[in-house]
Amino acid sequence: MYFGVERETRGQVIAYNAKLLNLAQQYRQTVANAENWIANAQAHAKFIPNGKADYDKIESRMQELVGRERRTLDGVTRSQISVAVMQADIAGDQVDIQVQQVWDFGIGDPGVQLEKVFRGWDGNCGTDRELKKQGATDQTIEAWDGACKQLVAERAKFEPIFRQMGQHRADLRVFQAIAKTHRKELVNEANRLQ
Repeated sequence: MYFGVERETRGQVIAYNAKLLNLAQQYRQTVANAENWIANAQAHAKFIPNGKADYDKIESRMQELVGRERRTLDGVTRSQISVAVMQADIAGDQVDIQVQQVWDFGIGDPGVQLEKVFRGWDGNCGTDRELKKQGATDQTIEAWDGACKQLVAERAKFEPIFRQMGQHRADLRVFQAIAKTHRKELVNEANRLQ
């Protein structure tokens, strides 16, 4: 009987060490994923002014076309200009889709998943003494401690950047909504002039 208990305990110790090493690997992967996400998000944030400029350029082109349509007496030419205004509106919709692909699918969704991982973790790495008491080996403790502390540091780095990117996206959504409203007004004006 004693021998069976010892074998069971040895199996539990092995399982515990394997669990800690597996979690350590998951933590290192989460840190790598967070670093990639941060780099990607910050790189795309630099292009926000360019995206806004694209919207402004489209709107300016539409205003120019509507102005020309007002001055045009020929009905066929006015119709052609009206179609060009609608095509510019479609170009604006395509920019909306590109922004959504980058910000919502490329940055937003992966960021939310990482944020859930960080939020779901209590941040308790435990002490060497507590880990040894559970049967962790020195090698396991070293791997666990390094990965756990790395994850704690990464969470502290990730959270403010995640909030900042969320604010960038919210601001961009407002800008997009305003731009879309302006485009629709110009399309309506072009149709009325037709």
